[in-house]
Amino acid sequence: MKNQDKIKALQTLAELQVDREAGYRKVADEAIVADFDLKVMFQNMANDSKKSTEFLNAFLSEYGGEKVEHENSFLSKIHQMWIDVNQAIAVKDRKALLSNCEFGENIIIGAYETILEDERLVDVEIRMLLHSQLDDIKKSLKIIEDVKELEEA
Repeated sequence: MKNQDKIKALQTLAELQVDREAGYRKVADEAIVADFDLKVMFQNMANDSKKSTEFLNAFLSEYGGEKVEHENSFLSKIHQMWIDVNQAIAVKDRKALLSNCEFGENIIIGAYETILEDERLVDVEIRMLLHSQLDDIKKSLKIIEDVKELEEA
């Protein structure tokens, strides 16, 4: 895989992480006192995304790519998901909020899995990083699913 292909893949994942961080920060900031559990959960997920972006940016620098520093993603599905999250916040619908976060996590998981399936991305260090980040996102998804299940009970 050419460096340009690696750079594009890493930038895509970094953009997703930036979108994820921004979305979770917005949700955490707008959570009401009664939703303190969600506020803390989403703050932790936002912090995880920030760290993931920093690691991805380190590799981008190494390959000569531009760092992703702010929300500049053009990934419409994620953007639409966060619009839906904002609407769920407005009506204080915890179940809808969790469902939209679940959707977003699945999109990001799909992006990581697609990039990891490309065997041309052979750099062991990057592969290890991406697997680690993917595992973290899957753990976050599991937490969201568990909380959502409690909401439905």
